[in-house]
Amino acid sequence: RQLREELAQRDEASSERHQGVQQAAAAQGVAAAEAPLKAGKPVEEVAAIAGEVAAKAALSAGLSRDQAGAAAAEAAGSVAGIIAVDAGLGAELIAEAAGRAAARAATAAGLTPEAAARTAAMSAGKVLIAAAERG
Repeated sequence: RQLREELAQRDEASSERHQGVQQAAAAQGVAAAEAPLKAGKPVEEVAAIAGEVAAKAALSAGLSRDQAGAAAAEAAGSVAGIIAVDAGLGAELIAEAAGRAAARAATAAGLTPEAAARTAAMSAGKVLIAAAERG
């Protein structure tokens, strides 16, 4: 019984570490999108850059393809969502922009269409929550 508890604690700690690495990779992707955005690149291209950088960072850190795809989706969805919020779009359009960008990035990172759709939906939800908190 004690061994099971120790293994469960280790799994939880490992999962938290992976989640932290995944979030850091997504943050790298978002940061990488800043220069192309300022240079006037289209939203789709900027979001794709964010996703690609995040996926590469996640894979370099030893995460799985699924985790890299999630990082890519989070980065791309965040970038598209930020742009949509800054443009004054409503919640539905913000979610749509974030979801599309996240799905494209997740697919490009190698996720199956089903996994990409799930990841994109989660990313769009996170963007909407952040937008609502932002005001």
